Formats: sequence, C-alpha cells, structure tokens
Amino acid sequence: MKHRANKSIKKVIFKTMGLFLIALIFVGAFCLPFFSNKENMIFQKFFGVKAHECILELWNIDTFEGGMASKSSFLEKVSISFEKKNKGCYVLVRNMDKMELKSRLAGGEIPDMFSFSGTVVSELKGHLTELGENSDVRGILANSALTAESERLGMPWCMSGYAIITSESRLLASNEESKNVFSGVFSFGYEKKLKKSTKNIYSVAFGTKTGHNPLAAIEEEASVKGVVFEKNHLSILPDTAELTQYGAYEKWALGNSVALIGTARDLVRMEGRLASGKETDAEIFCLSYFTDLVQYIGVTKSIDKERQRLAEAFAKFLCSEEMQLKLSSIGLFSVLSQCQNLYGDGLLMKMESSLSSLSRVDNIFV
Repeated sequence: MKHRANKSIKKVIFKTMGLFLIALIFVGAFCLPFFSNKENMIFQKFFGVKAHECILELWNIDTFEGGMASKSSFLEKVSISFEKKNKGCYVLVRNMDKMELKSRLAGGEIPDMFSFSGTVVSELKGHLTELGENSDVRGILANSALTAESERLGMPWCMSGYAIITSESRLLASNEESKNVFSGVFSFGYEKKLKKSTKNIYSVAFGTKTGHNPLAAIEEEASVKGVVFEKNHLSILPDTAELTQYGAYEKWALGNSVALIGTARDLVRMEGRLASGKETDAEIFCLSYFTDLVQYIGVTKSIDKERQRLAEAFAKFLCSEEMQLKLSSIGLFSVLSQCQNLYGDGLLMKMESSLSSLSRVDNIFV
C-alpha cells in the first residue's frame, strides 16, 4: 500500500514537472523576440539553442511627434520586414525620451543603433560609427549629419515641418483678419474683455522644451521673403521654454493664443477639430525653408563586426524606397528625392509640397 502511494506521488511530481517544462518552452517560444542579448545567452545555455542568432537593439529617442502615429511603431514594422529578409536577426525597438537616454548611457548600456534628432547628438556623438552614403537621400538632409571632418555619423530617415495654424474666426476675434497669416504672426494679440476684467490673448504659441526651434522656421521664411515683423508685448505666449509642442497646442486650443506654430501632428489635430466642429475654418501657412524636425538613424561602434554589418544593413533598409513609401502611415515625410508625393490631399499634402523648397537644415554635428 505504501509502495503504491509513493508511486502515485512520483507520477504526480513527474507530471507536474513535465507540464512546467512544456509551459516554460511555450512561454519562451512566444517571448523570444523580446529577449535581450543577455537573456538570449541564458536561453541558449538552458535549452541548448539560441532564441535568435542575433538580437539588435534600437533606441528611438523621441523629441518630436509623428503625424498620425509614433516613429517607434513604424520602426517596429520595419524590423519585422527586416527580419523576414534576414532570418535569425531580430531588431528590438525601445522608445525613450532624452532623460531616459542619459540614464541608460550613464549606467553603461549601449544599443546597436540609435534613432535620434539633432537635439541629443551631444550624448551620442562618441558612440556612433561612420556610415556610407545614400545617394537617394536629399542632399540638404544627408549633409546635415556630416561632422567637421566629413564623417557621416547618421542618416536621415524621416522628417516633419512647421506651419502657422489658426482660423478665420480666431483672426476675426483679434480684429486683424485683413493681415496676412505669415506677416502678421506676431501682431494678432489682443486684450479680451471679460465681465469684470480682461485676459491677454497672445498672438502665437509654440514650444521649445525638447530643444527644437520653431522660431528659426519663421526667421528663415522672413529672410527669404524680406518680411519685417511688427512685435509687441502680446506677440508670443510666455514660457515657451517650458512647453512641449503638445503643451503649446493645448494652450492654443484653449484660446490663449490666436495662432500656433505647429508640426505635421498639429495639422492632423486641426483636421480632427474641423471634422468634429471645434473649428469651422482653417488658415494654414506652411513654412517652406527650414526644419530641424529630422530623425536620423545611427549605428554604434562595435567589436562584433557581424552585428555592426547587420545594424548598417538595417539602417540602409530603413532608408530604402520600399520603407520610405510607407511613411504616410504615420503622417511623416520621406527623405528620398523620389518619394515626395506620399499624400494625395489634405493638410499633410500641403506641408509635403512646401518642404520641396527646403533650403536650410542645420548641421547637427558641427
């Protein structure tokens, strides 16, 4: 009787262990794409096989918004397409802001690739390796990633632009409806009379907290067109340095300014406001000659030449015509000369068309 009981207990133990191992393998199979390189080695040691031959890590540092969806979501889709063409190689995309980037780098973490804008190059410059030229990338954009020694440490892979956004009704309220939206951008401010007081309504709102410079787009346009602005104490919404682009949009949406210097994302928001009836008309002036809303792909220096080769192959694939044609899915614009007609209508088409006149993209490494 005792022998039978022990036999039953052993059966239960073996069955439980078997179910546990099956569950572990099942979970592992579904989690392989999310393993880091360290976890990949543990998996190899435990099961005797690699989860992936190579897992490349890509950090996307977000400092400006996508038009309709995030840049990281686009990079994840590109990584899936890349894996199909490079069996055994997976690209793990991590999205972060500048503060997290600094924290991770300070902790000794280094990815295989960075997706970044010019506002974070001081943190990245020492980690990046030189990339080959892509002749299809518009020259003015490609050259913005050259060092003083003509090393190419990044390749542009998408871009956005700036626009002055307002409405006819907002201009009427300011009694400045007869002024041109561009030339009057700093003179629409007024004092709104309330029941027992007045409220300052500023001419224009914008945000510079993430390091981008919307005012440079205004200044470049004025320089090209020979425009001299009228300014006063109500020209610019205060505390622009404390506002993100979305924060500036919120201030404008709540009626604190007549106009907004916005991005492609704000044009999409404006279309949403028009569709919902929050705005009944739109006055849009796209700024054609300057942008610093450019996202680059960079590859880190590595002693593992195969990893570096695959990272460089991913960077090239991201900038290929096949992938660039899909940027309309996130409301951003291509960096390739042959992919300048992604949009057939709407405000994004208007911005895309204006950016064909781009004449200034500041060098991010000089």
